[in-house]
Amino acid sequence: MKKVITLLICMVSATVSAETVYVVDRVTVGLYTGIGGQEPIVKNVVSGDVLEVLELSGDDMRVKLDDGAEGWIDAKYVMSRRPAQVLLDQTQRTLIKVRSELVEVKQKLAEAQTALTGEKQKTSVLAARITQPGPPDMPEHNSANSPGANKFQFNMVWAGISFAMLIAGVIAGMLWIREIYRRKTGGMHIKISGM
Repeated sequence: MKKVITLLICMVSATVSAETVYVVDRVTVGLYTGIGGQEPIVKNVVSGDVLEVLELSGDDMRVKLDDGAEGWIDAKYVMSRRPAQVLLDQTQRTLIKVRSELVEVKQKLAEAQTALTGEKQKTSVLAARITQPGPPDMPEHNSANSPGANKFQFNMVWAGISFAMLIAGVIAGMLWIREIYRRKTGGMHIKISGM
């Protein structure tokens, strides 16, 4: 019985020691009033804070923050490019914003397509009226030279112009929205899967 308990304890301890963990990518470093890290702390800085280098002294550097605070920091805690976690956070925020804007654009496009479908139906109804012969007792419907026929043709010209302007407006709007997103993403086209 003791052997079984000992064996179970060994198996449990082996399972616990096999667990994998990762170090958090967030670091807080003190900004000191003097060199060496023994002076009082002016302020704590965290990963991703932007520091302007004012002076170098061995392994220490005097820096200035965006809010005007100045102090000394050990040079091993700084690097010349932004940490990956900060860039990832910014990218995720941008992605969320672009997705919400994409939903709005899709809604506007659906509304424009619905309006376009309505205009197409109206145009087809008007075209059907033109091709249908009028009653025999009303000669103005059958004669292309009658005043009623000219009035109706004039309205069809305006309907055609309106339809063409609607199509041009939809295309221009789509190109304008595409240009806005291209500028926001620095000239890159972002393709979002699953949307």
